[in-house]
Amino acid sequence: MAKYRGSPGTRRSIQGRRVLEDESRLTSVLENMIDGVIMIDRDANLVLVNRAAEQIAGFSVSGLLGQHVFALQPLHVLHPLIERCMTGNERIRDEIALYLPEERIVEVNLIPIVLANGVGGGILMILHDVTSIRRLERIRSEFVANVSHELKTPIASVKGFAETLLAGAMDDPETAKTFLQIIYEESERLNRLIGDLLELSKIESRLVPLRLAPVDLHELIGKTMEAMGNQAANKHIALSMAVDRDLYIEADEDRLRQILINLLSNGISYTPEGGRVCVKAFPVGDGPEEEKVQIVVSDTGIGIPKEDLTRIFERFYKVDKARSRSSGGTGLGLSIVKHLVDLHGGTIHVDSVVGVETSFTIELPILQK
Repeated sequence: MAKYRGSPGTRRSIQGRRVLEDESRLTSVLENMIDGVIMIDRDANLVLVNRAAEQIAGFSVSGLLGQHVFALQPLHVLHPLIERCMTGNERIRDEIALYLPEERIVEVNLIPIVLANGVGGGILMILHDVTSIRRLERIRSEFVANVSHELKTPIASVKGFAETLLAGAMDDPETAKTFLQIIYEESERLNRLIGDLLELSKIESRLVPLRLAPVDLHELIGKTMEAMGNQAANKHIALSMAVDRDLYIEADEDRLRQILINLLSNGISYTPEGGRVCVKAFPVGDGPEEEKVQIVVSDTGIGIPKEDLTRIFERFYKVDKARSRSSGGTGLGLSIVKHLVDLHGGTIHVDSVVGVETSFTIELPILQK
C-alpha cells in the first residue's frame, strides 16, 4: 500500500511551521544565554545582538541593527579586534575592559564565519563576563600577599633574636630575658594570627553551621563585659552597658559572644587611658515581623579617619599598621565580625569622629527565617 504523502500545499505548511518553530527555539536560546552574542555581516554591519550582550556592553540594540559596527561608540574597544579578525580570517580570543555603565572585564571570542563557497560571511562574537572571576583572583592574590607579610614579620623577629641569643647574648641574663620575652610575644602574635585565619576560613566556608537558640542579651552582654574587665582595668577604662532585661534574640550564642569580644577588645585597645567603652542594645522595627535588635558598641577612642571607614571590614586592612602591631591586632577581627553578622542575616556599620568617638552599630533580626 502506498504511503500518504499529502498535497504539496500541506507539505509546505508543515515545513513552514517547522521553520517558525526552529526560529522560535533559536531566539529563545539566544535571549536566555548568559554569554553575549554579537554578529556582524561581511560588510561589518550589526545584524544580531542578544540581551546578554546588551547588558555586558551597556547599550540598547534598539535602532542599532544594520548600522556599521565601527560607527557604534559602545563597541569602540572591539574595533581593533574586529578589524584583525576580518583581515586575517582567524579566531581571536582576548580580554577587554568596559567602563560603562560600570567597569567590567570581558573575555571576547571572535570567530570568522565562512560560507559554503569559502567566502567570508562576517564575524560571530561571544562575550563572557569574567569580572567576578578576576576580582576573586585579585582578592586571593592580595590575601596570600597579606598573609605572607603578616607571617614574615614575627618570624623574622623570632629568628633574629634567637640568632642573637645563640651568638652569645644568652650569657647576659638581663638581655636574654628581654629577648626571650620578645620571642614569646611574637610567637603569641603568630598563634593569634593563625587562629584568626583558621576561624575566618571556617566562617567563610560555612563549615560550622549556626546553632540557633534564644539568647538573653542582658545576660550575654553582662558576662562578656565581665570577662573583658581585666583588659579594661589595665588601662583604667570604664565599661558600661544599657540593655533592657528580658531582651531575647534567636542567635548562635557563641558567635554572638565572639562578635562582642572582638568589638570590645578593639574599643579597649584603641581608647586612651581613662576613656569609656559602652554597649547598648534595644529593639527596633515597625511590627512583629519587622522587629529587630540594635547592638551599639561605642568608645571614646582615637577614632577612624573618614577615608578608612568604607574599608575597615576588609581582611588585613589596618588604619595605622604600627598602632595595630603594638596593640597585638591581626587585622582580621573586624572581618570576622562582619562575616558573623552576615551569617545571622544582619547588618553592621561604623560611625567615627577622629579623636572623639567610634560606634559600631549591629542590627539583627529577633527571629531567624
